[in-house]
Amino acid sequence: DGKYLGDTFGMAYAGDSIVAILAGQLAGIAASTRGPTGPFELSTGFLAAGGLLAALLWKENIASKDKSSSNDGKPSIKDAIQVVRADPKIILVGGVQSLFEAAM
Repeated sequence: DGKYLGDTFGMAYAGDSIVAILAGQLAGIAASTRGPTGPFELSTGFLAAGGLLAALLWKENIASKDKSSSNDGKPSIKDAIQVVRADPKIILVGGVQSLFEAAM
């Protein structure tokens, strides 16, 4: 039941560290070539690239249509709250992930 959780957080911790080091190096290079606003100018490129990748590659996660959902088969916030209340592990995983990201 939780055999991959430790590995997942370990990879996330290592990945966050690598990304932070690379971001610092790139920001230093941008600051030395473009001045104090260089890192912010560089970040707009990464923002645009991320938006483009999300627009092109992200497939929408649509739930199956059933009669228990409102809005013509689309799940509602009420449906999501019921799912979360039915399985407290969802709240625990969300809380742990939030605390992990906050610590980074």
